[in-house]
Amino acid sequence: RSFSKKDAMAVKRFYEQSSNMQCRVVKINKKKIVSKSPEGLNTVALLRTASLALGISPKKCMDVAEKLYIAGYITYPRTESTKYPKSMEYLKIVDKFRGSNITFISSVLPEDNSNISLPRSGIDRGDHPPICPTTKIMRVGQHGWNLYEFIVRNFLASLLPPFVYNEITVTVDVLEETLKKQQRGKKR
Repeated sequence: RSFSKKDAMAVKRFYEQSSNMQCRVVKINKKKIVSKSPEGLNTVALLRTASLALGISPKKCMDVAEKLYIAGYITYPRTESTKYPKSMEYLKIVDKFRGSNITFISSVLPEDNSNISLPRSGIDRGDHPPICPTTKIMRVGQHGWNLYEFIVRNFLASLLPPFVYNEITVTVDVLEETLKKQQRGKKR
């Protein structure tokens, strides 16, 4: 079982180098997966993702987030809330990004706003709204870009419907005789 392109390419190379390899497809399973949209981003989720996915320590994460806030790129970064206020003008932010030159935006946002809405889920802790971008857009490559990009992606994903995709599992049986020949070949 592998989700890595590197692993898949290694198997492909192995197959291509083994001209006598015989295998058969035993089973193909296709399963529909629905990945729910994330909630608004609170400080704990920001710190966790910065550490696990971006390799940024909690202290450095908060230092960068505070600089992004002071520069006007994101909302206040210290919050326990995950629910956006009903009064939030989220479409202004979305439209500002749609008109930007940030490359991933066109692949994430639909052409119109018909599928974009504030999520109903989340918790309002009464402190500050969730962390999200403002209408001031940061230039690619500026200090703090990776954290900013994560905040933007989380915000946009939280406004979109759940992500639906197909997971395809292919089970392949390598015939025993071929496998034995291959093992002998490796021992030489």
